[in-house]
Amino acid sequence: MRRGKGLRTGQGTLTEVLAVIKFHRLVLLCLCTALTARAGAAWPDPPAATPRTEPLEIRVHFPGIPFDASVDHEAAAKVDQAIAQAVEELVVALLPYGSVFGSYEIDFDEGPLLSVTLTYSGYRFPMAHPMHHARSLTFDLHTGRLLTLDDLFTGDYLAALSGHIAAQIAATDLPLLRPFDGIDASADFRLTPEGVVIYFQLYDLAPYAWGFPQFLIPYADVAEFIADPYRKTLLETVSHDGPQEGKP
Repeated sequence: MRRGKGLRTGQGTLTEVLAVIKFHRLVLLCLCTALTARAGAAWPDPPAATPRTEPLEIRVHFPGIPFDASVDHEAAAKVDQAIAQAVEELVVALLPYGSVFGSYEIDFDEGPLLSVTLTYSGYRFPMAHPMHHARSLTFDLHTGRLLTLDDLFTGDYLAALSGHIAAQIAATDLPLLRPFDGIDASADFRLTPEGVVIYFQLYDLAPYAWGFPQFLIPYADVAEFIADPYRKTLLETVSHDGPQEGKP
C-alpha cells in the first residue's frame, strides 16, 4: 500500500491510499496487511485457475487521515479503521467477479461531518460489463464515530425521506424491478452540500443500465427532522465546486 498526494479538506488533509494486491492462479503473491486494522482478517481464496485465465489484481484507492491533520488522533484512527474495513468488505464481495478496481469521492466536509463514497468494480473477461458496488461512510470527526441516518435525523424522518423519493420516482421514467415501499434506517446514503442523497445498489431498485438510482433531498425540505448536533452544519453549508475524487 502506498500513500499519495494529500487532499486538502476543511478539516485538514485526507491522504490518498492505493492498495495493489495481485492473485496469480492459486498463489497469493502480495497481501498488503495494512489494508485492514483487524489482524488476521480472512481473504477468500482466488477462483480456480485454468491455463487461459488472467491473473487477478486488486487496485483500489481510498482516503486516510494522516496524524498531522487537524483531527484528534483517536478519532482519526477510528475513521481510518472504518474506511479500511469497508474497503476490505467491498473487495471480498467483488473478488468472485474477477479483478477489483475503483476509487472514491469526498462528498461532504463541513464542520464535524465528513462523508466519503467508495465505488469499486469487479471484472473478468469475457463478462459483458463490470459489477459495481458503492459504499458511503459518514463520520463525526470530533469523535470518529461512523454515523447512520438515525444519528443525523430524528422523528418520523424515514416517512419524510421515503415520500420525497416516491415523488421523484413518479416524476421520472425510472423502470422499477420492484415496487418502492420506502426506506429503512440502513439505507445507503451520503451527504452533499446540496442535501442528503439516498441511493440504491445495482439491481436493487432498477436495471443495471440505470446504475445507482440516486435521490437528492435538500436539507431545507427535511429541516425539522435534522438532529440538533448537526442542524447548523447541514442547514448553513455552502455548495462547493464538486466532490474531490480519488483518481486511479
